[in-house]
Amino acid sequence: MRCKKLVVLFMLTIVVLPNPVDAARQTRDEIEQNFKYGWSKSATLIFFGTIAAVEYEDNPKQRAAEAEVLVRVDSTQRGVTGNSMVRVRIEDELQTHQWHGDTNRIGETGIWFIHRVRQYDGEPPRGYLIRHMDQIEMDEDPQYLSELMKYVIQDTVDQTIRPNILNLLTADPNEKEVAALIVDLEYDEFGMLSNIEMTEKSGNTLFNDHVFDTVLQIHRRIRIPGQVKSTQIAISREIL
Repeated sequence: MRCKKLVVLFMLTIVVLPNPVDAARQTRDEIEQNFKYGWSKSATLIFFGTIAAVEYEDNPKQRAAEAEVLVRVDSTQRGVTGNSMVRVRIEDELQTHQWHGDTNRIGETGIWFIHRVRQYDGEPPRGYLIRHMDQIEMDEDPQYLSELMKYVIQDTVDQTIRPNILNLLTADPNEKEVAALIVDLEYDEFGMLSNIEMTEKSGNTLFNDHVFDTVLQIHRRIRIPGQVKSTQIAISREIL
C-alpha cells in the first residue's frame, strides 16, 4: 500500500515540475510580465464601457450570491461585441460581494475583461468577468495600465498574425528565415491611433507590409484608454 502511495506521489511530482525547455525560453522580465498581465490572454472581449444597470441577488437557496452588470460599450480593445450593450456575469464570490447594493455605480466607467461570451438574437451578448478596472484604479496606477495595455495590444496582434505566416510570404520553402520588427504606436486624447511607425524592419518586405496592415486594421476598431499615450510592440516570426 505504501509503495502505491509513493508511485502516485512520484507521478504528481512529474506533472507539477515545469518544462525546462519552456523555462529556458523566458527571461526574468518575461516571467514577471506574464505573472502581472498574462491573465489578460484569457479574455476574448476587452472593452471600455459605462455601467448602465446593476443586478444583485442573494438567494439562500442558491450556492452563492449572483451579480450581473449591464455595460454600455464605449470602445473595444479586443473582440467584437455585436451590440452597444453587454451583460457581464460575475461568478467570483469576492467580486460579487463588492457589487452588493452598488446601484449607485451606474454611470461609472472602466475597462472590462470578459470571456465565455455568448451572443443572443435581439439581446445584448452575455459574458463572464475575468477582471474589471474602474476609472479610479486606472487613475491611481497609470503605469500599470500602460504596461497592461501594451501587453494586450501585443497579444492581440500575435493572435491575428499566424505563427507560420513566413511559410506563405517566402518564395523558397526550403529557406530558413527569421523576420522581426518593432512598431511604435501613439494615441490622441480620445485613445485613437494618431501615429504608427516601424522603428525596426525585417529583411522580408512582405512580412513588414503584412504586420503594418494588420496593426492598422486592429486599430481602426479599438480605442485605448486616455492615460495611454504611446506604446511599442515587437513582432517576430520564423519559418517552421
